[in-house]
Amino acid sequence: MLYIFIIFVSLIWLGLISLDFGLYIYRKRGGEIYGKPKRFRPKTLVMLPCKGLDITLDANILSLKTQSYDNYKLVAIVASNKDKAVEHIVKAGVDYIIADKDLVKCSGKVKNLLSAIRRFRGYDVYVVADSDVTFSTDWLESLVYALNSNKALVSTTYPYFNPLGGFWSMTKCVWNFVGEGMMESPNTRFAWGGSMAFKRELITERFLERMRFAVSDDIEVTRECRLQNGMIAYVKKRIAVVNISESFGTFIEWANRQTAFSIYGNRRLAYYGLVIYSANILLLLSGIILSIYVSYLYVFLLIPFIIGLLKSYRKLEERSLMIIPIYIMINFIYITNILYGSRMRSVRWRGRVYRLY
Repeated sequence: MLYIFIIFVSLIWLGLISLDFGLYIYRKRGGEIYGKPKRFRPKTLVMLPCKGLDITLDANILSLKTQSYDNYKLVAIVASNKDKAVEHIVKAGVDYIIADKDLVKCSGKVKNLLSAIRRFRGYDVYVVADSDVTFSTDWLESLVYALNSNKALVSTTYPYFNPLGGFWSMTKCVWNFVGEGMMESPNTRFAWGGSMAFKRELITERFLERMRFAVSDDIEVTRECRLQNGMIAYVKKRIAVVNISESFGTFIEWANRQTAFSIYGNRRLAYYGLVIYSANILLLLSGIILSIYVSYLYVFLLIPFIIGLLKSYRKLEERSLMIIPIYIMINFIYITNILYGSRMRSVRWRGRVYRLY
């Protein structure tokens, strides 16, 4: 019976190593490369949906005003003049509009974006920038240039969560690395709503109608891109940073909500996640137990865990050994998020409750 189990975990080990090696080869070959044609400078609208005060809000708004790309307009959108963000928007000298009152069946963010799309029709590219993100000066230029392909309808990047302090802030930073991994493959890529651009052609009547009832803007943008057989271009550079300060409670609430949204957008992600994270946990526990009680040679089962740990360590902007206990428990957290998130029928987001199903 022991030999059958060893063969089983060895096959899992081989599968994970092969998967990791395949992704490594894809990245070494450059993945997808997008040029920077000097004449490709379409008229662009940058939409900044705001609600309340985010960490480093003033710096985030300023980063959007100082972009190297010159052919763009920045507009903020709020639900009312009483929103606390308005004072900061006005102080920064940014134009803003009030969201349309007739949009009552979608989320607050979707309401803001749809209101801007309705009012600003003459643009070639529409860009979404979340108010909790700080953007590099070449952020907009990179997103727009990535659309320089007939196949690319959407371009996106992915954030780095900069932990301002504490164990759970660092945990959120490491937790988020799984999203970076998904972005590197066209098969699992999605448009991240905090930093995405899409061509005017994406805005069909079908898209506008779905948005009127949507909870998540990035899910609808991703869905419409696939319906049109378009490509989502990925800008790998770290050009979007979210500063975070988390407690256990805020992290778990956020992680469950993000997982619920992901499963809502693509149910298969729950099954893939359960298989991958269960396999990682099984190999970790098997490698430890077999190495102690059978033979030290079975330490080879820990190789995928060690590779993953080192990769995550290298991704940190500020290296910390705190990642070791975090990485040991991260797969258990992922499993918990999937089991809980797959049963969530509604989410609480910025003071409102939204039904998913």
